[in-house]
Amino acid sequence: PGGKVGLPVVNKDLFRHIYMYDFSREKWIKNGQSYIAKYPGELIHSISSLASGQVAYINSGGGLTAVHSKSLPFDMALNSENNINSIRAIYADAQNIYVGSYQQYLVKLNKATGKITPLQVLYVYSIMPWGKDTLLIGSEGAGLLWYEPSINKLTHIGNNFDLTQKASVYQSKYITALLRVNSRQLLEGTTRGLHLIDPLHNKLVPKFSNPSAQYMQAVKINALAPYNIKAHGLNNEYLVGTEAGAFITYVRNGQTRYRLSNGIADEIRQSNVHCVLTINHQIWLGTSGLGMIAVDSAGHL
Repeated sequence: PGGKVGLPVVNKDLFRHIYMYDFSREKWIKNGQSYIAKYPGELIHSISSLASGQVAYINSGGGLTAVHSKSLPFDMALNSENNINSIRAIYADAQNIYVGSYQQYLVKLNKATGKITPLQVLYVYSIMPWGKDTLLIGSEGAGLLWYEPSINKLTHIGNNFDLTQKASVYQSKYITALLRVNSRQLLEGTTRGLHLIDPLHNKLVPKFSNPSAQYMQAVKINALAPYNIKAHGLNNEYLVGTEAGAFITYVRNGQTRYRLSNGIADEIRQSNVHCVLTINHQIWLGTSGLGMIAVDSAGHL
């Protein structure tokens, strides 16, 4: 936040500190004040920032945390001293923050007043803007849904989409990640595989049925991001973080490969990847058990 490129992380003592990694100096910077160990939690699902760059929001197993660039420490929201509130999804507009919460389901948090408004009884894993007043909701158990915030209306799209061509495709109703790829299509990560979806026409384009994608299609998808490393210069490539490692997939034909090179040990190459990010000519992977891993465009650590 505050215009500085960095990654908030926590250590594993009883009290924790926030660290920012300064990529220009290749140095970790420690914030001076410690925080109670349960916040923001050990498992960080994702980080998003306001357009101003002054506030970053951390979604984690410990709740929803706001990090202010000018006045750390944290402001906590939707947290409980008695029950950990796992936050799986977040979307912010000018006035409100929409949150997928395991304690309170889908709620709206007013930025100015802090008022929390329950919206829908639904476990939400991903929230993605689509139209001017339309969001796409990826849910646990209810599949993909349209949501209209102005009237608090959910419209179920479906668990099983019509295939645009004959293929063997397992369609899960447990949606874990969403990423828009163009004006009419999105990538849908599920508890078992990745799909290219046209939600307006209830269509699934079976791009990932080829042998190169078989390992990715057999596991849970945790995170999606554009693969925008300039050295490759290819369009329509995306990073996919899964329980079995990080992949790069080419949407045009579904060709998929591991991001880490073959020479890297399998326990690293196939580690559980929760979040992915490209910075300049490096890919940063947030893992379970191995911390943060950075690899170059050739897949080397």
